[in-house]
Amino acid sequence: MPLLLRSISVLSLIFSLSFSSISQAEPTANATKIYRQAIVLANQNTSPEQDQQALKLLEQALMQDTYFERGELAYMIAVGRGTNADENRAIELLRYDGISRAKATLQLAEIFSSRPIQLHRRATQYNLNILKDDARAFRLYQQVLQGNHESEPVIFKALFQTGIAYKYGLGIAQNDVKAIEFLEESLVDSTLESLAIKELVEIYLESAQVEQGISKALALLSEQNNRTKALEQIANLYLKGSDYVMRDPFSALDWLHLAADENSYFAMLKLGQLYATGEGTDKDIVTAMNWLKKVFESRDDNAQPFVIQAGYELAKLSLQNEQFDNHQVLAYQWLLKTFEKSQALATTVSARTYTNLTKLELAKMYINGIGTEANTSQAMKLLETFEENIVNGAYLTDDISKEAMYLLAHLYMESAENDSEGQYQAIKLLEHLCIPLIGIQYRDACTLLNLPSE
Repeated sequence: MPLLLRSISVLSLIFSLSFSSISQAEPTANATKIYRQAIVLANQNTSPEQDQQALKLLEQALMQDTYFERGELAYMIAVGRGTNADENRAIELLRYDGISRAKATLQLAEIFSSRPIQLHRRATQYNLNILKDDARAFRLYQQVLQGNHESEPVIFKALFQTGIAYKYGLGIAQNDVKAIEFLEESLVDSTLESLAIKELVEIYLESAQVEQGISKALALLSEQNNRTKALEQIANLYLKGSDYVMRDPFSALDWLHLAADENSYFAMLKLGQLYATGEGTDKDIVTAMNWLKKVFESRDDNAQPFVIQAGYELAKLSLQNEQFDNHQVLAYQWLLKTFEKSQALATTVSARTYTNLTKLELAKMYINGIGTEANTSQAMKLLETFEENIVNGAYLTDDISKEAMYLLAHLYMESAENDSEGQYQAIKLLEHLCIPLIGIQYRDACTLLNLPSE
């Protein structure tokens, strides 16, 4: 080998080894500072000179190497901010730690996609303001599919994202047939299976050929040992309606019974609601309560997301139906049981909402002596748990908390004739309620404070 070429080869090896060692290092405080300066400049986006400066700063920060700096730098290079647009250079930049060109191409596509695969969480966490470009993302996915890398998992992600693009019309004309074709091919990848099934079932159930779509959805989910989920989704389709399916509580009831027979607690809860209101069937409060009790009393882990709502609805039905002996006492007992269970089960947004409703209704019963002896102290304890919703003077945002704080303020006022601390607490709560965002129902909060209401 000629001496010059040998020298270049050695220098290249030294550079690659040095870069590799740098890329594995933790970012320094200085690199983080440089990175932040670059992002501020890039997000201002006021001039080409600023973009050039931001690009240089990102390149400096990259020498300390974090994923975000590399992705954001790749974006700027791809779109030509601060430099000439060069997609190939952007892709090569993403090929670190032995990443294949196909995987780097997919990574760049995810940066531009408005619906990146949620498995790639990093692709959605950039600090740079990135303009989404689904047409570019679609073209990049096609580059991945056209390459010779059938054995790589990346091919299935490109198949999935191509199916998503066709389903939602992202960068390409909407086409359900094409969407189904690509999504079905992506099912081979176990990490994408549940995502692909969800998207496919939605297409099947929303299709113009309703019966055929339902059959396909059932078949697909049955193959995945998830027939119960299919029954739930079909019932929900009839409960809500769609472009091709009229809302039909009667049909929904039939599908819910099939799902309930397969131990679906979602179906049992919905059946309780339908029998309670008489939608799709004759109104039957006893049957409604029996379905709700099955959910509430179950010890099955699958029932847990629905237990608190079932308990709250049992209490509501008891209170509304005077034909039950001691119906108010019964309602109080259901609320108390539900509150006790909620301490361990309020892990979802829905469960927390019904926990708050339960606490609020229980507090009202203690205030008014309904179903139990009046107990202001217990009511205040329950309502005080809502005070955590007021942080650093933030406005109250949900109606349940607003009502709870309003009741608590009144209790403070009633019990604070000679208590300056109680009066102070009441005033602070009322000040939060006496604002335009709260609404007409709390205007007397302003009156109590001698303030003008909006």
